[in-house]
Amino acid sequence: YRHSTGMAFGSQTSSLLLDKQDGTKRFSLLLLEPGEIYFEDFSVIFYPSGLSETAAFKRKQRGRLKLCSKSVLFDPENVSQPILKFSFRDVKSLGQWTGALLSKLDTKGSVLSIRTNQVTEMKEGNMISPYKFQKMHRECLFSLTYVGLDDVLARMQQLYKASTLGFVDQRAMITSIVRARQAMVSFNAGWLESLYEKIVVEATGDRVTPLVQNPGRIVLTNAFLYFQPFNKEPEVVLKVKLSSMEQIVKRRYLLRQVGIEIFYGESSNLLLVLATTLERDHLYDELVSQPEARLQDTGQEHMTLKWQNGVISNYDYLMYLNSMADRSFNDLTQYPVFPWTVCDFESRELDLQDPRTFRDLTKPIGALNLERLERLKVGGIVSVLRCVVACMWRS
Repeated sequence: YRHSTGMAFGSQTSSLLLDKQDGTKRFSLLLLEPGEIYFEDFSVIFYPSGLSETAAFKRKQRGRLKLCSKSVLFDPENVSQPILKFSFRDVKSLGQWTGALLSKLDTKGSVLSIRTNQVTEMKEGNMISPYKFQKMHRECLFSLTYVGLDDVLARMQQLYKASTLGFVDQRAMITSIVRARQAMVSFNAGWLESLYEKIVVEATGDRVTPLVQNPGRIVLTNAFLYFQPFNKEPEVVLKVKLSSMEQIVKRRYLLRQVGIEIFYGESSNLLLVLATTLERDHLYDELVSQPEARLQDTGQEHMTLKWQNGVISNYDYLMYLNSMADRSFNDLTQYPVFPWTVCDFESRELDLQDPRTFRDLTKPIGALNLERLERLKVGGIVSVLRCVVACMWRS
């Protein structure tokens, strides 16, 4: 996925240098819809709509046009200008713009025209604020700087066509596009830290962070674990030294045993998801068998003894229990939970001998308040009656 000029998933060097020089990189995978995939981007010049050709030429904006599975985004270099998002479901047409013969806007025939009914404006003034939905028919023009229009337009029209399909067919088409692009990308051996490193495992998987699932290439050597995202977002490659790993845990992800979480360094962690349980188990077995990976003993009896003897805090022990229950800060569907035990929030000092200091653990939370319990009972009865009536009508 991401950044391309000549390669399907490669990045233009100028983009990376720009991000490093001015420190104003605003684009994030969090700007996309849930499940949306970021493929690549292109250097463009944007000409504002609703203006004469001369006025549009004077107010042109340089930036990056980012191609995603459900939308196209324009990220201007001028951070005072908003990021513009064009959802394919609102787009009416995509094509090559044909202007006047001596037009200032089209010097190479590489001007993309996007006709849409709505544009979403985000991060105007480089500030996080509610999005603005500009609902009006407009034609937006983008002049591609370094690449020809034909290849870019073909990729966009393929994804635009997918947006017109039903949910199941759309997902299947996007999946096939993603797999075809991933098959063209291999791990860049230039990222290896040493000439003596041996590649032990190479697989395709996803890195999971809150609200984001980013595909890439997973490579395990005898010294490092590498994750190379296909879209080079948020970094070109992530390197984890095996000797810095403290704990490796198998994880359940979306009710499937396909995840593996690695804890390393100063409170850093990495959640990877593979295609099958077999691939996950193979990566796990190879990881724990590497001599460089000196992992801590995290058996339950050992951790309980450390907690009982005050070696680890209550917080650390509760986090350990959450981890054993497949909970992770990287997965919002299985976020860590903490027990509610104290109910006295008014006293300056807690009397630990007084039962009223603690919540009644013989009842669930919904039954602690009598008024709330009655509402739940009534609501439950009404729900049951609705189900009965619905079943009677069906029969």
